Amino acid sequence: MEIYKVDLAGVTGIAQLHDRLAEALPLPEWYGRNLDALNDALSEMQGEIMIQGIEEADDDMTDYLDRFQAVCIDADRDNPLLRIMFR
Repeated sequence: MEIYKVDLAGVTGIAQLHDRLAEALPLPEWYGRNLDALNDALSEMQGEIMIQGIEEADDDMTDYLDRFQAVCIDADRDNPLLRIMFR
């Protein structure tokens, strides 16, 4: 099982969040750099994703990060080949 690490410490905006995800994860070419596209991509992924540093992201990102976490939690629940953890 592949293990992927995503560090969100210091993320200050939505574009930067999606940059970090695209750097750390094997996202498809069609990845649209938004939460709907992330949900679609995670539904097809296999492996283990360790997300860290989310509490160190910019406070202005709180609402978006809450929705990001919800997408990850749903993907973890719905895709038996994927495990997503937050540290």
